Amino acid sequence: MSGVCERTLHNLIDHIGSTLNDLEGTELYRIALKQGATIEPDKSLNHVRWSEYFLTSVINDAFRLLNLERPDLFMDNVRFKLKPGCITQPLPDDCLKFGGGLQNSTNCNVTIIPTMMTSGQIVSSMKLSGLFCEGDKKSGNGEYGVASFGFNPQNPNEIIVVPPPPPGEDAYVTIDCVGPPPCYDWPEDQDEIVGEGFNAMMDIYEIMVIEFALFRAYGADHESEASKETSNIHWERALTIINEGKSTDYFFYHPDLFLIGPSGEGKADGVLRNQ
Repeated sequence: MSGVCERTLHNLIDHIGSTLNDLEGTELYRIALKQGATIEPDKSLNHVRWSEYFLTSVINDAFRLLNLERPDLFMDNVRFKLKPGCITQPLPDDCLKFGGGLQNSTNCNVTIIPTMMTSGQIVSSMKLSGLFCEGDKKSGNGEYGVASFGFNPQNPNEIIVVPPPPPGEDAYVTIDCVGPPPCYDWPEDQDEIVGEGFNAMMDIYEIMVIEFALFRAYGADHESEASKETSNIHWERALTIINEGKSTDYFFYHPDLFLIGPSGEGKADGVLRNQ
């Protein structure tokens, strides 16, 4: 993980729980109890202990949202072996989506630089080669390389390579691959580092997780229209952080960003809001 702030699941859950209480403990008190929260012995509203299971589900769902909105944050290079004779190639099991980049990586003898096909070229290639594993009936010579590639419009779990690798060829490519978001279980994963392999600064996206937690918490209060409205506000803030986080420099060079609670009063431990 490239972030400067590394937390275990247990640490992050404690941090989110205490932040929710510091922000709006009185407002969220009734909702917290609905989510399985308990009250510490001193009965203080600032010592509500949120359910670890609820907060774990919040963290998991926040990462799922990030994976959908910012797949680039989950991108990695994956090398895999192509199926001989096939123009269509299934993505590796741990690759949710093809990121758009491909390189030949069989050996140093292959110097072909593949190019991305247009949609028209993809359709033409599929018509000429079909969808089946065919290809030249000859043994490989170790010099095969993908010349062009593209997305398979008929199956998002496949890519198209031209020409197809001939039978007998051990052909490899390295692709940009969007991996799955992390998914944690409580208490089994409480000592796991949250966001391991996450290509972003986790201390920035923790703020998004807190906003998402507030969205989920207020959204559970179905009896209150005010809570529903507040829930929607936190949802929009979470999306704003995700979209504006495309450039992490934004958070360092925009002095108009500050921490604030829904009441409008700025706080030291609050929620990021663009004023």
